[in-house]
Amino acid sequence: MKIIKLQAWDEKFQKRVEEARSVEKGWASMFIYISGLNLCSLWLAPIAATIATFILRIYLNGDLSPGSVFTAVATFRLLQDPMRLFPQALMSISQALVSIDRLNRFMQSDELQEDAVERVAAGAEVAVCVESGAFKWEPDAELPTLRNVDIEIKKGSFVAIVGMVGSGKSTLLASLLGEVPRVAGKVQTDRVFFFLILLETRHCCFLFDYSFS
Repeated sequence: MKIIKLQAWDEKFQKRVEEARSVEKGWASMFIYISGLNLCSLWLAPIAATIATFILRIYLNGDLSPGSVFTAVATFRLLQDPMRLFPQALMSISQALVSIDRLNRFMQSDELQEDAVERVAAGAEVAVCVESGAFKWEPDAELPTLRNVDIEIKKGSFVAIVGMVGSGKSTLLASLLGEVPRVAGKVQTDRVFFFLILLETRHCCFLFDYSFS
């Protein structure tokens, strides 16, 4: 947002967002109209089928005895509920397929690199150490997201990471957690730590301990 404001791209981005919303609204409206039409037609199908059957019977000079009429009505009443539930069943099946596809992609995603972060030797004065680190989010990417990273933070130090929007601050912190695959270099930490992100204020916090007190 800061870059958009500084470059005076407000109207251009607003137009692109409105175009995307318009396309989304069109597809959503089409889905609702088709679902409503499908639901109405299938709710009316038993009645229409009954009327059409009796009309065809009369047209073919068939006998409409009370026994045949009541038998036909009872048969159509048995088919009424399944035909009314058929649209909902189709929607539930389509939603289930989408959910299964999302779960499948999540289950088949790459695991975190187990040796991405090593432990600092006992008694060392360094809490965090990165030597010639190179990290990238996508394994197939040609260039790493971060490269030539060298950091050394001693115990008891107060360190702030400052940079422009999109410069890689969050990626660097995620690399220290081992969440970004390491392609080169070495990452060492003193102990297991926690990484907190406050989305409202975009503040990050490291706690080098197991206790939150």
